[in-house]
This record gives sequence, C-alpha cells and structure tokens, in this order.
Amino acid sequence: AEAASRRVLGEVNYRLLRERVQARLLMVTHGAAGVALIDDAGERWVAARPVENPVDICGAGDSFSAGAALALAAGAGPEEAARFGNLVASITIMKRGTGTASPAELMEAAAR
Repeated sequence: AEAASRRVLGEVNYRLLRERVQARLLMVTHGAAGVALIDDAGERWVAARPVENPVDICGAGDSFSAGAALALAAGAGPEEAARFGNLVASITIMKRGTGTASPAELMEAAAR
C-alpha cells in the first residue's frame, strides 16, 4: 500500500489512495502492530492479536487477506473482518513455511 501510494500520489496518503482507486474499503496491514482501516467512516486502527515467538511470518499477509476477505463476503463489518484476518494470520505464523489455518484451529484460537 505504501509503494502504491507513492507511485500513484507521490506520497503516502492512504485516504487519498482509497479515493483515487475508488475503493469502498482499504485495509493496510502493519505486521504485529495491526491494521489500518480506511473507508467513508474515516480511518481507524485494529490491533493485531499478540503472538509470542512466531515461527515463520511467510504468508502472514496472504493469510490476513484471505481471512478478512472471507469475513467481508460473509457479511462482517470492516473491524470484525480485520480481527478475523488477524486471527487467521496468528495461526499461520506459528508454522514453518507458508502455513494454513484449519477451521478447527480457528475455533480453538477464537475460544482463547
């Protein structure tokens, strides 16, 4: 998102980037710090789930995106979708290589 913003706008401005690409929602992940949500309601922050000693962060962004997209498609709002994306990523980063998160693993992690 940062590179796209610099390329399109010449600066990092996620609100303007969202408007320029005519997106209803822009989610910008910031690793362990969480995700910024930018939409018509403004800009807000959703914290990431704390994970101690991740094994391999390869695929964390893809895991987040898949989880967030699934949640949005199922009718979740942006904050809930970001939390679900973070949940999925929190599972996959505890596995070597590009991990996956099974439904059972998601249910177990959500219960904690």
